[in-house]
Order: sequence, then C-alpha cells, then structure tokens
Amino acid sequence: VVNTFMFKMKLIFLLFINILFHNTATAQKITLVADPWCPYNCTLDSNFKGYLVEIAELAFSNHNINVDYVIMPWARAIKSVLEGKSDGIIGVGKKEVPQLIFPTQELGIATHIFYTKNDFNWQYSGVTSLHDITLGVIRGYSYGELDNLYISCLLNTSDAADEHKGVQ
Repeated sequence: VVNTFMFKMKLIFLLFINILFHNTATAQKITLVADPWCPYNCTLDSNFKGYLVEIAELAFSNHNINVDYVIMPWARAIKSVLEGKSDGIIGVGKKEVPQLIFPTQELGIATHIFYTKNDFNWQYSGVTSLHDITLGVIRGYSYGELDNLYISCLLNTSDAADEHKGVQ
C-alpha cells in the first residue's frame, strides 16, 4: 500500500440541527445524496444499499424519519447539500467540505492505493515519481494529501500539462 492516508468518513446529518429546533413529528423524510461508492453506499439497483445508508436508515427510523437516498454525481451532491436542497451527503471527508457538520466518530476509513497494469514497471515513491506517468483522477473527488501536493497544482496551472505528463 503506497501513499495511503486515512480520512474520516461520515454521514452528515444536517437534520440534527432541525431536530434540535423543530418538532421531530413534522419531519418525516430526509434526503441523503452521494455518488455510488460501494460498500459505503451502493447503486439503487444493488441488493446491498451500502452500510452507511443502512446505518442512516436505522438511526432515523428510531425517530420515525424515512431516508430518501438519492444517487447523483459527486460535485452535484456536495452542491446540493451546501445549497440546502438535500439534508446530508454520504461518504465525504472533513477536509473535502469542512463547512458541513460531522459526527465525532467516523463510520468508515478509506485508503488510497495506486494501481497499474501488470507489465507496467512503476511504483509510487513520492510526488516526484508522479511526473513520469499520466495519473487518472475524477475531478471533484478527494485524494487526500495528494490533492494538495500534486493534483490541485496541475489542474490549476495551465502550463502544468506541458511540464509533466500530468493529470487526466
């Protein structure tokens, strides 16, 4: 496992603020959004919803609140919660969207690992080793410290692609 890091996973329950200030009898449904990231939260047609979705459903069912789990692209999910269109997001880290409310206890841990083809003789040995490869990432996703050290710099610099093979 190379350049792994742990970041706290969580279910963001913005509804807790509402529970503190409103009568819970009026709240019958909350909307939690995410893009599929099984086993944390899976696709809607899967036999397994994902353990974070199941935890949310169990926690809120104790208060007679139904969970509406909606799949959408990651950047749109974050925007939806920040704009108040959705109540919470599943599987986001504190550094990714620090203005949200997080539980004190994480519900999961993610580790980032580099994968290559079997016949590709490359190993991660620090940020400079990335200059020799093309790194595929998904815009809007969090890649921990690698975001700050490498990815964000390349995505925000117009001539970075000329200097390195870069990020795609």
